[in-house]
Amino acid sequence: MSPNLSPLNVPDLVNLQCFIALSKSLSFKESASSVALSPAAFSDRIRKLEEQLGSALFERTTRKVNLTQFGTQLLPHAQELLNSAARWVEATNLEGIQVPYDIRLGTRFELGMSWVVPSLNFLKSMNPQRTISLKWGTDQELLRMLNQGEIDALISSVRVRQRSLNILPLHREDYVLVSAPSLNISHLKAHDVSQLMLIDTEEELPLFRYFSESLTDGEPWLFKGYELMGTIAAVKSRVLEGVGIAVLPLYFVKDDLEIGALRSMRVDQPLKHDFFRLIWREDLIYKTALSELANDLRTIPLA
Repeated sequence: MSPNLSPLNVPDLVNLQCFIALSKSLSFKESASSVALSPAAFSDRIRKLEEQLGSALFERTTRKVNLTQFGTQLLPHAQELLNSAARWVEATNLEGIQVPYDIRLGTRFELGMSWVVPSLNFLKSMNPQRTISLKWGTDQELLRMLNQGEIDALISSVRVRQRSLNILPLHREDYVLVSAPSLNISHLKAHDVSQLMLIDTEEELPLFRYFSESLTDGEPWLFKGYELMGTIAAVKSRVLEGVGIAVLPLYFVKDDLEIGALRSMRVDQPLKHDFFRLIWREDLIYKTALSELANDLRTIPLA
């Protein structure tokens, strides 16, 4: 059956995105999350698209969803239409045509408050048509929001291996092993830590990893115990109180080191470094806008 279309009756692009998402997952709930719609709103868009085309795109039962023959035939044309829309957006950017748009950006609270939020006015001056909305979370929460379509991109040093994600480095992130001056530690060795608490954010010790992964085979670092604080702000607070030691990002403790509130301990091997990255899903249409955001963010020094 041919689609019931005229030149002025082209399907809504969001409806096509919903159609493509459902054709991949065959799950209304999962697909609704991937395009940041409620299940009811998502189902309504599929229904409206089917009404517009005059034919069912999916066969629905209580247990499964499958593409109809018509849906299978339409799928490559829907994908090409979205690709054409993306090329049109990029072409208008090249011609200097300004179209207002919003980027939903996720980040950790500490990095957001110390670097991203203070940069918002500058980013607006670089591109007045761009509005940035922020969402907060841990690295794993941000990755979940990204994969479910709740945010368009995230800034983090989290390590990801998903092939479906685009990753652009922004700034190098250096780390230091720190303690309160009251602990009177200058040069730390493995046998010194048996009476010390190690403070980190989570059970996997993601901050201490930047030190432990630099170690060569030798004496194990066996601490008295561990405190898990959830955020690097809480980790720093406990270190300032003299409770224990921690690995923390240099940008986050630079001022504390300069005024002597914290002390950087010498160790026999340099800590590993990482990078803040802008991460987004490969299937997003507005790749040019995110690449432009990455370029602008690179010009802003870390706090």
